[in-house]
Amino acid sequence: MGKRQTRFAAWRSRLADRLAQSSQIFLLGLVIACGVEVLVDWNQTLFEINVLRDQIRQKGLNYAGLLARAVVEPVLSRDRATFDRLAQGLLDDEDAVFVRIVDPSGKVIYDGVDDSFEQTYGKRGKGTFRHHYGHWLERDLQGILTDPEGFKQRLASSRYRDVPQIYSDLLNRVTAYFVAPTPLPKLRARIVYQDRLRDEHRNRDDTVTWALAPLIQESAAGSRQVGAVLVAFDMTRINSAVRTKYLKGLGMIVFFVALILLQNISGRRDKLRLLDVGRRYAVAKQALHDAMQKEPVSLVTEAGQLSVHGLIEQARESVDGMVWDAAERSGVIDLLIADPDGDGIDAAAIGLHILRTFRSRQQTGVPVNLDDDVRALGAATRDIPLTRPIGILRLRILASGEVEALLGSSVFLQIVGGSGEDTLTTCDWSGDIPDGLIGPLVRTQGVLPRGATLVCIATGRGNLPTPVIEEAALRKVLARSLPKRKDGALCEDLALSLRSKYPLLTDSDIAVVTLSRSA
Repeated sequence: MGKRQTRFAAWRSRLADRLAQSSQIFLLGLVIACGVEVLVDWNQTLFEINVLRDQIRQKGLNYAGLLARAVVEPVLSRDRATFDRLAQGLLDDEDAVFVRIVDPSGKVIYDGVDDSFEQTYGKRGKGTFRHHYGHWLERDLQGILTDPEGFKQRLASSRYRDVPQIYSDLLNRVTAYFVAPTPLPKLRARIVYQDRLRDEHRNRDDTVTWALAPLIQESAAGSRQVGAVLVAFDMTRINSAVRTKYLKGLGMIVFFVALILLQNISGRRDKLRLLDVGRRYAVAKQALHDAMQKEPVSLVTEAGQLSVHGLIEQARESVDGMVWDAAERSGVIDLLIADPDGDGIDAAAIGLHILRTFRSRQQTGVPVNLDDDVRALGAATRDIPLTRPIGILRLRILASGEVEALLGSSVFLQIVGGSGEDTLTTCDWSGDIPDGLIGPLVRTQGVLPRGATLVCIATGRGNLPTPVIEEAALRKVLARSLPKRKDGALCEDLALSLRSKYPLLTDSDIAVVTLSRSA
């Protein structure tokens, strides 16, 4: 019999089993797990895409800023040689393809295009770069010249954005809500990066981006605008890398979602299998509990009274199969504790069969001989398929207190209290160990004094060393239990004390039986 659960613990256990068996809860958990994985992988993919695009953005901001400082004086003097030299330096970059400089009215002072890009672009069937993008180039340059703040607002609210851009804008707004953005230098704050273009069909155009900056002449009298500069970039290389990132992210999502599905489905099958085994184990343990002796056994004669109390503290998870029984017959109390080797349903079957065999032999009326009885119980194990040997305690006590017992190595006997001398002598079993029993066996004889209690403990640990129970600890438990409650409380207190004190007994049954002789 296991430790009684609280109502909350029992409710929590039932709820956990019900949730584990619910297909709806399983599907909900599976959807949540897959959703989290998709969000994590998708977030990483979008982040890497924005990092790639930010390389071009930083180039645009740097190149536009350099030109905005370098061409103010050449614009005033219309120094084309300086424009050519500066533009050639920028167009040597693998991504920069076009440079345009305009005066305050928007009139083009200079523009230059990369020759190799111009040839490649002509094959697209859209005409030259200047012709195809002429309207948008003029529009944006007019915006940076006449209404830079409005131009920035229109870009921020543009609908020609893809998912990475929307995601980046969202993160920036959330971050700005908690942390104020660092103020940009005055020149850098004037630069606008255009990456939200549309084509002639009003679809998003991601093949080209450009950076724009106003040209400001600073003097002692103040500052005045003398024009604007535009640097355009070809996004072919970046778009190819972006597509690779999308494919990689999609592959990671498919792989990890498939892995989550396989792991969860396999884990659910294992969980349901364990729950089914747990239910079978619970039925087997309940069958053992129902079959064992529950009421105290008493023997009252002129020599005094003998009382037997006992219980099996069953393992929480496994089925150890340990059983006990006691019976009074003709002025003698016979006691049995049997522990099948190993655990499982077959161990429970062997325990129940040994219990029936012991009771049937008690009902025959034939005088009991411990040696013959132990041999018969060992032989009875062969009646069960997948049989296994048993550890045993077979004890008989007379009304006079005389004790005789045969026991294995996993059984512990100790006399506590009493007014006389505690006398128990032990000697080895003579001869071979009978079939079906776990050896070695020893024979114990002695007398239980008046007012004393014989404590019998079987740990169900097979060939593991039996824990030594100090007499002082037994006396302490006796002093705590006996005055307050019935004698049976001693068995429960001892079993729970052993369970908490010896962690190695977690997966084993513990049998505690007390034989008390009145004073």
